Amino acid sequence: SCGAAPARAAASPESVPAAPAAPGRFCLAWRLPDMGAQEQTLALSSSTIVLDEVHRAGDIERVRHLCQTAQAVVCRNMGQIDAARQAGVVWGAAAPLSVWNAATVRCLAALGAQFVWAPAELSSDEVACLADAAADILPVYAPWEDAATRMVMEHCVLTAEGPCGGACASCPRRAESVAGNRLLVERTRSAADAPAAAAAASTVYVDAFGRTRLLPPARADRA
Repeated sequence: SCGAAPARAAASPESVPAAPAAPGRFCLAWRLPDMGAQEQTLALSSSTIVLDEVHRAGDIERVRHLCQTAQAVVCRNMGQIDAARQAGVVWGAAAPLSVWNAATVRCLAALGAQFVWAPAELSSDEVACLADAAADILPVYAPWEDAATRMVMEHCVLTAEGPCGGACASCPRRAESVAGNRLLVERTRSAADAPAAAAAASTVYVDAFGRTRLLPPARADRA
């Protein structure tokens, strides 16, 4: 069971240093199928693999394989934690496994976590205070911006351009999304709003399994 963390004097944001970024290299699991074989091998051997936000029955075997072959993984839900523990791989936790306080950090440490990423909803001061409160438990790192996604959808939005061919991995429309050539632009009420809407456009990325992700354009090509 999960108990409360031992009492610790609260620190003011002014007296606490900012939480550091997590050390090392990271690779998003949903990007792996779109890499070449050599690039995949390098990622698995030299990067911590950040598992998907979504974990359905159809993902279980793939997650188990990643946990068995990666040097380390970041788990984002309880099902992935089970797979990581069974594989004996080094693992950490990140949102949607949201870590709001030291008690949650202690619970994850008891399960075997080696580090956690704070949720993006926390301010930098709040992350710093959380890292300080959990300093004797586990490292708490600032959120990795490239792991953030505006939205994940279980279906492919590119079917709006035509019927699905049933072959996501080789779909030419999906390849265009991988190249960053599909954008979702918010509809505006007036021409004056158009520049702001274009700046807020999301890059549409459909992965090899047919899931759609809406990504901030500034980071879509480096995730």
